[in-house]
Amino acid sequence: MAAVSTLAYVTPMTAIVQVSSMFQHGNSIAAPFTLLALGTGVNLGMLVWMWNHYRWRPTLVWLGCLVLIVIAMSYGIDRPLQPKGIEPADHTHAFDIYCNPFLSNDTDLASTSWRILKESLHPEEIVALWITAICLLAGACSQFLDPNQRWMEWLVTAPLPIVPSKDIVLPNSVIGAVSIVGLVIASIGACFLYYPPLSEIRKEMHSIEAELLGGYHQGEWEKLAYWMPIQEDWGHKMTVSSYLRGKPLDRFQQLKLRVYMNKLELLEHAVEDRDREETADFGRQASTAFRRLKEALVD
Repeated sequence: MAAVSTLAYVTPMTAIVQVSSMFQHGNSIAAPFTLLALGTGVNLGMLVWMWNHYRWRPTLVWLGCLVLIVIAMSYGIDRPLQPKGIEPADHTHAFDIYCNPFLSNDTDLASTSWRILKESLHPEEIVALWITAICLLAGACSQFLDPNQRWMEWLVTAPLPIVPSKDIVLPNSVIGAVSIVGLVIASIGACFLYYPPLSEIRKEMHSIEAELLGGYHQGEWEKLAYWMPIQEDWGHKMTVSSYLRGKPLDRFQQLKLRVYMNKLELLEHAVEDRDREETADFGRQASTAFRRLKEALVD
């Protein structure tokens, strides 16, 4: 991950989502931390800038120290943060977009690469790419036609004396009002990030329900104790998420959600008592309640 993440620049939001997903699903903690530190914190542009300003030796020393520190911290936090009762898989597909973008039976890699590139590009990135290409072309033409940069000197020469501008002193009331409005807007945006769409919540709850199903059948107490609070948290988020997006749950859906949450609470008490028979019974009831909840949400 350390070798790949520096070349594959990751935006902060994508990295944070992947890190939280790896934490929640009990996968390796070291790999997403390395992705967050080196994939988001380091990119080729910054390395080129350092190379131009400090040359190759300080750049390589700094990069080597950073990679060693990140890898040491990754191995240091991996075992303490590993949740108990969770058996991690021997591999994960979370990093396939960086390390394995092609299918095993894919033969036309050129067309596949072009298709992946088109699907991943956003409109603003395409516009920025065209602007960059135009600027590079204009700079190359300027360097060829006017190597002494005379026209640039003419552009930057001020025809009139520059009058120093006066600083504008904003009153405290304006600063306070702008801060409050900005805080409210940021809080609303954070609510939409913390409470994802209903479809994503259903997908997460479905995968956790599969973990609970295997847990109460085999009596894996620590696994059940790990997943049940997460499932309850997603259940509470479902109500808030639907309300935020202007489509609150109807009375029937709220009833099915309440029944499922009650069954989870009974299952949690049975797990605390380590009662295998009651755990299996309440687990089956919770699974049936979850299936009815999904049917109600689809309707």
